[in-house]
Amino acid sequence: MKQIDIICNDKIYTELLCLELSDRGYKTSDKNSGRADVILIEADYHGNENTVTFSKKEGADLVRPFDIEELVSLIESKNIKESFFDELYVSQSGCYAVYKENEISLTELEHKILCCLYEAKGEYVTAEELAARFFDGEDKNTVRVYISYLRNKLDESFGIKFIYTARGKGYKLVRS
Repeated sequence: MKQIDIICNDKIYTELLCLELSDRGYKTSDKNSGRADVILIEADYHGNENTVTFSKKEGADLVRPFDIEELVSLIESKNIKESFFDELYVSQSGCYAVYKENEISLTELEHKILCCLYEAKGEYVTAEELAARFFDGEDKNTVRVYISYLRNKLDESFGIKFIYTARGKGYKLVRS
């Protein structure tokens, strides 16, 4: 069952859309659950209202009003594969992560960095972005240290490599 998060300022519209999609067998949320297969955002990157955009994509996929069948067809065409993101859960409120029902405790900064990588869903996050976001723009060495801490905890606890590094691109979560 696909998890669909709907992020929209129009609460009534969001509730109706959640109900429609729930009736069709989807799990829905009116906020970012952190576990979504599809995130619908009602506004494109240029601030145009009444558009539905799938996460991390520029330009509107649909413009409101639209037929619910159009939306369902678009969701189904997104070829969302089962991934380790379905097995990995990073708590939004506590400093821990769970992979295949095994919990690992994290420090506050490790948790924040892991959340950032998790929310990127397999896209790269640069060391500069992480440094600016969590370390007041300090040099990238601090980021490397915390990535190392995370790798030690995750790799040792779960026995797989979680964080992939690409020179010039940054870090991303993968299962290898």
